[in-house]
Amino acid sequence: MVRFLRVLAWTAGVLVVLAVVAIGTVYFYVTSDDFRGRVESHASTLWGRKTTIADISVDWDLTSHVHMSGVAFANAEWAKEPHMLKAEQVDFEIRLWPLLAGDLVLPSLVLRKPEIVVEKGDQDQLNWALGEAPAAATVAKQVVKPDNRFEAPLIGRLDVTDGKLTYRDPKRKLELDGTVSTATGQAGDQPQAELQLKGKLEGQPLALRFVGGSVVMLRDTDQPYPLDLDVTFGATKLKAKGTVMDPFQWTGADVQLSLSGQDLADIYPLLGIPGPPTPPYTVSGKLLRESGVWKLVQGKWHVGDSEV
Repeated sequence: MVRFLRVLAWTAGVLVVLAVVAIGTVYFYVTSDDFRGRVESHASTLWGRKTTIADISVDWDLTSHVHMSGVAFANAEWAKEPHMLKAEQVDFEIRLWPLLAGDLVLPSLVLRKPEIVVEKGDQDQLNWALGEAPAAATVAKQVVKPDNRFEAPLIGRLDVTDGKLTYRDPKRKLELDGTVSTATGQAGDQPQAELQLKGKLEGQPLALRFVGGSVVMLRDTDQPYPLDLDVTFGATKLKAKGTVMDPFQWTGADVQLSLSGQDLADIYPLLGIPGPPTPPYTVSGKLLRESGVWKLVQGKWHVGDSEV
C-alpha cells in the first residue's frame, strides 16, 4: 500500500512538472516573435490585407487578457492612404468557454489612438469591402451588419481614446476628418459613442457630430438605441434626436427631426433628395418608421414668411 501511494505521488509530481513545463512552453511561445508572426500571417490571410503587429502578449486564464501594440492593416492597393486601420495599442479581454459555442464575448476592449480611413474609389468601391477575402467578408458581415442584434459580439465595455477618422469620396467631392471616442454618459453607466467630423462636400463646409448609445445597447432588444445627430452643411442645418428600435435593421424609429437653411434646393448634395428653390425655410416634425415605411408626422413647414 505504501509503495502504491509512493508511486502515485511520484506520478502526480511528474504530471505537475509536465503541466508546468507545458504552460511555460506555451507562455514563451505566445510571447515570441514566431507566435507574433503566425498571428500576423493568419490575420493577413483572413482579412485579405497585410497585417503587422509590433508586439503581442497574452495573460492566460478562463478570461484571458490580450495586449497588442503597433497594430496596422494595410489599405487597398488603389487607395491613397497606406493603412485603412492602425492603432497604437489594442487591449481586450476574451472569455474562452463561450468560444466553444461560437460566441465572441469580450468583457472589455480598449483602443488607444486608433486611426481609421474610409475611402471610396473611382468605381464606387470601398476600401473596407473585403470581397477578395471570402472569409473576411463573411466575418465582416456577421460583425458589422449581423442579421439580428444578438449576433453582434458581446462587448462589456468599449474604451476609445484619441481616435481619428478620415473619409474620402472623390466622386461626391466629400472629404471629412475628425475624432472618434467614447465618453461616460450623464447617467454614468455605459460609455457613449461620440463622433465629430469636419470637412467639405462639393466645396461647401460640412460638420457632423454624433452621440449614440453604448456598445452593450446594440444587443439589448428591450430598449431602443438612442442617437443625437447634428449636421451643418453650408447654411443648411440638420438635427435628429431620438431612438431607433434596431440600428442594424432600422425596424422602428422615433426621432425628432429639424431641417433649416437658406434654400431647400441645397439639400440635394447632403441628402440626395431634390428640393425646389425656396426662400429661407424651417422644417420640423417627428420621423417614424413602422412596418418598413418612413413617416414624418406633426410636421411644421415655414418658408419665407409663410407657414405651409
